[in-house]
Amino acid sequence: MVSSSRCRGRPGPGNQLEVPVLDPDADLRAVRRFLRREPILNTVPLGLVSAATTTAEERAKLFVATVERDGEIVAAALRSDFPKMTLAAAGTGAQLVSLAGMVYSHLPDLPCVIGRDLQVAAFAEEWERLRGVPGRPGTPQRLHQLDHVRAKPEVQGEMRPAHAEEFDLVLDWFRRFEAEAAPAAARSERTRQDAVRRNLGAGSIFLWMDSVPVSLAGAREFGEGVARIGPVFTPTTYRRKGYAGALTASLSQRMLDRGCSACCLFTDVANPTSNHIYREVGYQATADFNEFWFEGG
Repeated sequence: MVSSSRCRGRPGPGNQLEVPVLDPDADLRAVRRFLRREPILNTVPLGLVSAATTTAEERAKLFVATVERDGEIVAAALRSDFPKMTLAAAGTGAQLVSLAGMVYSHLPDLPCVIGRDLQVAAFAEEWERLRGVPGRPGTPQRLHQLDHVRAKPEVQGEMRPAHAEEFDLVLDWFRRFEAEAAPAAARSERTRQDAVRRNLGAGSIFLWMDSVPVSLAGAREFGEGVARIGPVFTPTTYRRKGYAGALTASLSQRMLDRGCSACCLFTDVANPTSNHIYREVGYQATADFNEFWFEGG
């Protein structure tokens, strides 16, 4: 855990002083309040904060850097034991420059950052200036949201929660999902196993059953009644049969029925199949995200 650090930033618009803050004892309630202003866009960092409030061990993993204006958080960078750092900001490039400087001073070997396009661009430009070597863009992603299920594919089978005794199956599918979707950012095996146990214990992993498990999806609600769907994974043997679409539609409806006002999920912009599947269910594109990998990180 890093020590507390404060430094003065440049005055923001209207001569309001922006202050970058890195604090191991950061008030997560204040961070959560900031993130909840845009819960759809901030569903990933909300998940990190939610996990950090469960145990002291999880809290110790969380790195939080913020930029405050007049005592209120206006930008944040968060990272747990997953390689990527997640950005959330109210908007300005200057805030992201401040964040980049703060993060670089403590995590100069950070491998990757992810967030909305313009925020990542501002952060990465400052990081490259500080480090003196270029980086490279990663996989463009698109955030989609849904407030009602438009259609549920007519597919044989049904959805049910994954059982604790299916740990090995779920772990294997998590591992294969990461190998396909984000091989460079795959978690350590211990971190992956901890994530699977945590999600199974929370009842947030679901399977589509067609006599045997054929597809997997996760769903969690982290704040303001917004559920994030993912990962969604179907083994190669069972693809092109509609299972992923049926599972996503059923799981989204389940979260809406439980009181969520909306569901969201991420897709690879370059994957026309998944984008089409989710659009048919009722998901609409909301924002583009990107990741940036730093050389030597």
